[in-house]
Amino acid sequence: MKRINIRKKEWIRGGLLLAGGVLFGALVFNGTGNSESARQDTSRQRAAHQHSHDSAAGTGQKAMSSEQETSTTYTCSMHPQVRQDEPGKCPICGMDLIPAEESGQSKDPDPLEMTKEAVKLAEIQTSRVSQSQANKTLSLNGKVEVDQRKIYVQPGHFPGRIEELAVSFEGEYVEKGQVIATIYSPELISAQQELLEALEVKNTNPQMLEAARNKLRQWKLTDQQIQAIEEKGTVRETMKIRADVSGIVHKQMVREGDYIQKGTRLFHIARIDKVWIHFDAYQDEIPFIDKGDPIKFTVSSMPGKTFSSRVTFVDPLMNEKSRVAKVRAEASNTSGHLKPGMFAKGILKGDGGPNARELTVPKSAVMWTGTRSVVWVKQPDKDQPVFSLRQVTLGPSLGNAYVIKSGLEKGEQVVTHGTFAVDAAAQLADKPSMMNQPEESEPAGQHQHGNPDHKMSDSSAHP
Repeated sequence: MKRINIRKKEWIRGGLLLAGGVLFGALVFNGTGNSESARQDTSRQRAAHQHSHDSAAGTGQKAMSSEQETSTTYTCSMHPQVRQDEPGKCPICGMDLIPAEESGQSKDPDPLEMTKEAVKLAEIQTSRVSQSQANKTLSLNGKVEVDQRKIYVQPGHFPGRIEELAVSFEGEYVEKGQVIATIYSPELISAQQELLEALEVKNTNPQMLEAARNKLRQWKLTDQQIQAIEEKGTVRETMKIRADVSGIVHKQMVREGDYIQKGTRLFHIARIDKVWIHFDAYQDEIPFIDKGDPIKFTVSSMPGKTFSSRVTFVDPLMNEKSRVAKVRAEASNTSGHLKPGMFAKGILKGDGGPNARELTVPKSAVMWTGTRSVVWVKQPDKDQPVFSLRQVTLGPSLGNAYVIKSGLEKGEQVVTHGTFAVDAAAQLADKPSMMNQPEESEPAGQHQHGNPDHKMSDSSAHP
């Protein structure tokens, strides 16, 4: 019985394996066939779709080509890159589109021709180049300084060691003849001994006594000091140095305990009853400043108080670091209110000289990049507005205007408002512009200015 059951189980297991293999083969071969069929169907559909698309595209291209041959192209006079097959509005500026053949674009690649509507929309304005006196109001920063001609160097009159200083800080006022230092001097002690020895033989050798006295006088001892030594008959180990002039101690060069020689600088003593005011002038401001020009200045410590003076000196050399030149004015200071070191603000009206009549244009007319300065010039006697790019050489800045050295003539009209709108239209029309100039053109001159406010200026494009 056991053997029969075992055989039945083997037959059942074999039957199940056979049935599973048949079912798996059917699934595999049937799926492969269906996939291949699906791929073939997809290829047929794609080929049919591509054929219909190519046919439609060919038909469309033929129709478009035929339509372009018979239709008119419309464009915008301000934005020539806009092209449409029917009239309408410009999607950029909203202007009415006009036929391309009437868009006003000149065959000449240099001038830029615009319509009157475009000029009005861009608010383009022009001004005539004029010739006038090159006046400029200069605002100069300066500082109150000591008059260098009124500074006295107080020397040591004899060698020795400084035992005591009677002046201990800068700014202290000293009177002429005031004791400023006490010196211990072995050489002076020897000279006093010679004087006392000469006194003993003054009756037989008066020349020797006078020579001893002169030696002490050369060391700046007064006759009163020499007489005191002779009367006492004793040698003084220390001697006092007295101020040669009255004034304030501007600078102190020694300290107690220092050894000095004859002629060693002890102090700078300055008189401030008259002071200098040094102003800084940039290189483009120098042509408007001459010796004798009136100048007014103020100091913040005295608000509401205006001082008047004249230019007494213009430094012929520029400072290599700051790129400024010193302009000097002088002021009386008997009251002592003007302290050296105070900051001052000066106003000077310069005219560039009696014959300085120059061509000038508003700053808003000038565009410059690198070494090139250009303006847009409106051509006269044209039915439509026509503008040409012109390189110019700039002179000094006059505040709101520039002096023109070359490139323009009196009476020509230059664009002063909407300059960058004209230049943008030129760039879009592939015309010469500020950033797209002919390679063979050389810069008419360099834009040389030291003032930091010399930047491109246009009322329609600048902040």
